[in-house]
Formats: sequence, C-alpha cells, structure tokens
Amino acid sequence: MGRPRILVTGASRRIGRALAVELARRECDLVLTSRAGKAGLFETVAAVTVAAPDSEPMLAELHLDDPESIAALAASIGEGPLDGIVHNASSYEGGDLDTLDHPTLHRDLDVHAVGPLLLTRALRGALERSTLPVRPAVVMPLDIHAAGRPRRGFASYLLAKAAMGALVELLAVELGPSIRSVGVSLGAVLWPEGSDPDTIQRYEMRVPLERSGTGDDAVAAIAWALLEASFVTGTTVRVDGGRWLR
Repeated sequence: MGRPRILVTGASRRIGRALAVELARRECDLVLTSRAGKAGLFETVAAVTVAAPDSEPMLAELHLDDPESIAALAASIGEGPLDGIVHNASSYEGGDLDTLDHPTLHRDLDVHAVGPLLLTRALRGALERSTLPVRPAVVMPLDIHAAGRPRRGFASYLLAKAAMGALVELLAVELGPSIRSVGVSLGAVLWPEGSDPDTIQRYEMRVPLERSGTGDDAVAAIAWALLEASFVTGTTVRVDGGRWLR
C-alpha cells in the first residue's frame, strides 16, 4: 500500500494552501491545481516543502469551465490510483441582484458544480483503483449560507454552492459503494484581508462558540473526511461553531 494520492483544486491560496500543507504532513502525495497554473502555486509548494521536505507535488492548470482543461488534467493523472479529490476551487464574488449577469451565473455554476461533477466523472476510474483501507472520497467544501441561511448580495455564488451541496448526495449514490462523497459546510473561516472589524464582531456574536473559524478548523475536518471517515458518505458536516443555530 502506497502513500495516499490526493487532488486538491484551487490550491494556490487560503484553505487550499493550508490543506496542501496538512496533507503533506500526513505523508500524502499531492496533485495541486490552480486556474493560474504552476506560477500560481509556487507559494503553496514552498509551504509544502517546509512542512514535508520530501514532498514533490504534481502541479497543473485547471479551468473548471472548460471541458478540454478537465480532460487534460484527467489524462495527466495517468493510470495510477487516486485516493481522494477535494473540490476546493471557488469563485467568491458578491454583487447586486439587479446587475447580476448571465456569464457570472454560468461561471459560478461551472466552478462549483458542473466542473466538479465532470472532473469526478473523468477520474472515477483512478479513484476506483485506490488501495487504501478507507474508501476514496470526493470532498466538497460548502458554505452554510447556501443551505438555508442566505446572505444578501451573493446570489450567484450561493446558488452555485447550493448546487455543489446537491452533488454530495448525488455522487454518493452514483459512485457507491467504491467511492465516498462528503460535504464540509463552513461558516466564516479566514476572513478576507481588510474585512471590517465591526462586521466580524457582529458575526461572532451570533456564533455559540463566539469566534470565527480558522484555517486549521477547516483543514482538520476536510482531512478527516478524506482519510478517516470510513463509514461516512452522502452527508454534510457543519464546521461553523454553531452559527447555523442562530
């Protein structure tokens, strides 16, 4: 049995980068993608190398709105096994409902739902060749505000994340019993730089644990779903400090 081989999309920053570092620490072989290609992943690779000097991630450009790009990535994976996919790539952009346009809707649906579905289908054979004791998993980082707690000004993003949430159950049925499908629904994690402190404080007042999430919180849950949750499929785990309740 070899080292787990995990594909992480959107690995150039934030949770994608933190996850790559944690998986490298856990002695996983990594396939890391970014829309910006290898150049967009250099800082992630540097962080991975510090955490695991023997790690040599495979790097690739991936455009989830382009079927040819998806096919090229699947071909580059080769005939070897793949032990998990984390569909972390995201397009997080707010906007007024009145000015929302068709291209933006299509882009967000491609990035969060259509592209991940097509990529998973293309890599199904590689996942089925996994030899790990824990069956391979497709993990989808979600957003609690796409499942009954919508926020004003993010209609396109939240619609697309809701569609990704539907994939969790769909893929569990389509890919079982050989492949698992797990959602990890996140509350506020890693606020963007320059976020208004008052906005953060108001948000945290509604969180039972009275804090925002950290990258470590998100990464620990995703790694658990990938590597440990052997009897978990077709469901979503909330990692939000209890924010869902308020």
